[in-house]
Amino acid sequence: MKLVIVPNELRDAINAKLDAAIATEPGAALDRDELYSQLLAYFDEHGQLPEFVIAKKEDAAKVKP
Repeated sequence: MKLVIVPNELRDAINAKLDAAIATEPGAALDRDELYSQLLAYFDEHGQLPEFVIAKKEDAAKVKP
């Protein structure tokens, strides 16, 4: 596991995106820590936060990339 220092602005941006996504799929709140880690890893690799939606597995096939 890599230790990183996350600036407050980045932490707030990640949490805002998670809040918006979880509002549409409340069950995802249980996975918030994992989703946060994934978004942080994406930012570390790409330098920006992705646009994303959270969908149930059966609904995921209906979501267009």
